[in-house]
Amino acid sequence: MRMLQGMTAATDDVDARLTVHTVRAHDLDEQTPARLPKSLRGSACDAAVLEGRHDPAMVRDLARRVPLVSCAFLYDPVAHDAVLADNLEGVRMVVDHLMPLGHRRLAWVGEHHDATFSEQRRAGFIEGCLRHGLLPPREDLMGRSIFHGRDDIDGRVLREAVQRGVTAFVCVNDRVAGLVIRSLEEAGLSVPADASVTGFDAMHIADLQARRITSIDPQFVEMGRACIDLVMRRLRQPASRPLRVSVSGELVIGNSSGPVAT
Repeated sequence: MRMLQGMTAATDDVDARLTVHTVRAHDLDEQTPARLPKSLRGSACDAAVLEGRHDPAMVRDLARRVPLVSCAFLYDPVAHDAVLADNLEGVRMVVDHLMPLGHRRLAWVGEHHDATFSEQRRAGFIEGCLRHGLLPPREDLMGRSIFHGRDDIDGRVLREAVQRGVTAFVCVNDRVAGLVIRSLEEAGLSVPADASVTGFDAMHIADLQARRITSIDPQFVEMGRACIDLVMRRLRQPASRPLRVSVSGELVIGNSSGPVAT
């Protein structure tokens, strides 16, 4: 909704019309190509902005019809413009926040699926650790293998990480951070007393209403504005090379992170 707010404001500024279509949920079976909305099958629109993760086959089909701007996701080898969060620097800011709190062994927790933003944020985590003279062991770089389905993380793996000295879990986004918090607390551990947990996206987690996750606000409103700016640029310069714009985020400190217990 914040992205849509930015897109709507930007289209008002350039006297354009924004039509919203729900193509498909981001977590449906990717082997089933989505049907394009009727207005996208002909010439009813000049360009399309994609928000969320979509079926690559649908994206390829759409890219043959109209210019595309994707928000947060990349669909190589499809040629398209994109607006991205500053994933590298955002996670580096999280690591910088944890260092003065005494954390010296951090674990990374990725998503249950592959995505460009996951790779970039993981790289930011490693760079952030190296900047502070830390080299995260391989077993502290967790990803798809610890998931049992989209919304179930193996709490045993997290508990073992704490036992071997991990004091903070840096998560790829707030959804995963919420799962980590739940798994740790189900294992009898306290957040942040026994382990800090951070996320990315600064989103409200419905089942964690009393907790505000330390996270990166990627400035979704500005990302939405940037999408429309790229659309207008593409319409003015249709032959120009695809452009990727990165929007700087802001660290939001919540109550899921704290100093290492002494």
